[in-house]
Amino acid sequence: MSILRSRYFHYLLMFLITLSFLIAQNLAFAQQLPLFDGDFEQGLGSLLRLESCCSYSFTRVPMIARHGRYGARFELRRSDPIVETSKRAEVRTAFPFVQEMWFNINYLFPETYTPDRSAEIVAQWHDIHDQGEPGQKPSLSLWVLNNRLNLTNRWQFKKIGDDKFDGELNYDLGSIKLNSWTNIVVHVRWALDSNGLIELWQDGVQKIKKIGPNRYNDDRYPYFKFGIYKYDWKIKPEASTLNTRELYIDDVRIGSNNSSYAQISTLTNPLPK
Repeated sequence: MSILRSRYFHYLLMFLITLSFLIAQNLAFAQQLPLFDGDFEQGLGSLLRLESCCSYSFTRVPMIARHGRYGARFELRRSDPIVETSKRAEVRTAFPFVQEMWFNINYLFPETYTPDRSAEIVAQWHDIHDQGEPGQKPSLSLWVLNNRLNLTNRWQFKKIGDDKFDGELNYDLGSIKLNSWTNIVVHVRWALDSNGLIELWQDGVQKIKKIGPNRYNDDRYPYFKFGIYKYDWKIKPEASTLNTRELYIDDVRIGSNNSSYAQISTLTNPLPK
């Protein structure tokens, strides 16, 4: 009886060791994968949430895609009603972020993308303000003004913030390309000290590497939004000469600190279809 029991425990121990190894191996593999792959072939999915007013605000369109069959088309009109406090046709992430993240997104600005002296945000890392704190401008945003692409970073040390930032930097990334895809990769490590990091690649070329404070002093990390957000159409409509904006986006990929540029960029590494 003792021999049978001994063999039983031996086989059980071997099974548990093998199972633990397989679980650890699968977890290690999972950590290397992006948190999110969005190619719009099947729509938005459950991890993205639409912030828009109308049926034309967000549509899947065939044949206009960085890879695959479908891309996303965003349209914002001056006459659109207010959505989430302003004029927007955006998609936001519906899952929590961690301190270090990677982001890949592809833009196509159509030939009708006329220069305007009023800016629109096309991607923003929007902060989740603490209780009792007013909403603020995004600490990191990608935006277009007069058909030039820009990245702005703001940071603030005080716990209950206001509109007086401790720092603000803007990076001019040059003129947008019309009717041709632009690949943007952003790597962020949120911090209020020298551990902070922002890196940006445009079509495979690194344009930004900023070390130092880069966020607000909030309990939670920012979430990601992309699409068209034109705030002047609400607060200063006379600043804009346009009535409509149209933009195409495809192959949105989001990773954590276990990702890398080679893994996250879809410039030469498209999402699996």
